[in-house]
Amino acid sequence: LIFTIGLDTLKIIFVGEFFILLADFFQFFLHLGALGVLRFLLLHCAHNHLTCLFLQISLKLLFLFFELFYLFFGLLGAMLRFELARDVVKGLEECVKVHFFFLLAEVGKSNRVILPIICDVL
Repeated sequence: LIFTIGLDTLKIIFVGEFFILLADFFQFFLHLGALGVLRFLLLHCAHNHLTCLFLQISLKLLFLFFELFYLFFGLLGAMLRFELARDVVKGLEECVKVHFFFLLAEVGKSNRVILPIICDVL
């Protein structure tokens, strides 16, 4: 399969999977934030109310940043996976066409009556 899909498609696979992994990395921090672990650590390190408020706002902005990167890299990886799937299907389609036409040629050699019927069905 590697030889049929080509080197460019392999690059797409690796880049797409890298972006999916990067999106999962940001999703890990989002889940960590949803659990409140970082918020708990940051808020308990703050000594006054203003620092707590500043840390809380910056933490929310940080998680918004993580969410945007998660969505961006996830979408980019999914688009590359779709591109890969389309290339693989196109390559398999060409293989099937070639084998099917060889089969039609063999059928046509052996039986001249079946060939027009098969061509009409296609």
